Amino acid sequence: MEVQLFIRVRGRVLGPYDHEKLQSLARRGQFSRLHEVSSDGASWVRASTYPELFTALAAATAETANPPSPAIDPGHRDPKPATSLQVVPPSAAPAGTLWYYSNSGTQQGPVELSYLEMLISGGRLSETDLVWNEGMTEWTAAGWVPALARHFSSPPSGKSGGRQSRSGEQLPAALCRAATASRGWVLFITITLFVYAALMALVGVLSLALEINLDRTQAVASGLFSLIQAAMATVGALLLLKYSSRLGQLASARSTAVLEASLDAIKAFWIYVSILMIVFIAFMVVVMVILLAASSRLPA
Repeated sequence: MEVQLFIRVRGRVLGPYDHEKLQSLARRGQFSRLHEVSSDGASWVRASTYPELFTALAAATAETANPPSPAIDPGHRDPKPATSLQVVPPSAAPAGTLWYYSNSGTQQGPVELSYLEMLISGGRLSETDLVWNEGMTEWTAAGWVPALARHFSSPPSGKSGGRQSRSGEQLPAALCRAATASRGWVLFITITLFVYAALMALVGVLSLALEINLDRTQAVASGLFSLIQAAMATVGALLLLKYSSRLGQLASARSTAVLEASLDAIKAFWIYVSILMIVFIAFMVVVMVILLAASSRLPA
């Protein structure tokens, strides 16, 4: 029985498709060896792992060496469909070279290199989109072309940010295991903080409502202090809960974008803890100054 495959494109999962459908997508330039595929939607590999998907593409290329294309100026040689991925040396793209690119399965061009750079900065051309010029023998993924690859190393200026072009990258399993190994402890601390927050909130409410063994001023101060501690613990627990959720996603997706999101989540937690520590130290300094001032006024 033929195995059907899912495709992951910029974080979106499509399919499953049978081999005939995938071969059709490959012939139209909508599916390349750089795309990620999966038989179960959980474990992802490069499409190049299934060379039979591109056999028909190679045969079609051999039969039609230079097919006419209305998208290409008659003065330029028609590019051949990509049958393999290779890095194009910088010398193959001198100044003034005209480029063609594939956008949503449609061939576009010719355009200058600066126009492709603008598309990259706006998030409209990704690392896996195919490009070609007359100095290249085959269509090649933009991320493999030195003249363009350097633009993917920094976040684009568009709203989508730099993660969109890297969201399909799959991380090594060992790295993901190391990153998610502490998730159990993160969950334990999260639950502990939630329990502590609930207890402090209960103490605060009882102090304000019952005023047990305290005068009114002490009861109000104690109740408010307990409620403040409950709020601080709750915020910290929510930040850790978000981090734990990101680690869970990382264990299944093994995506660069998810790893970055998890690092952002734990960064937010540590910033919050740092702010609390600064406030606590400042509070203790104020209390010490007040106590020293009060002691200096006591009679000898």
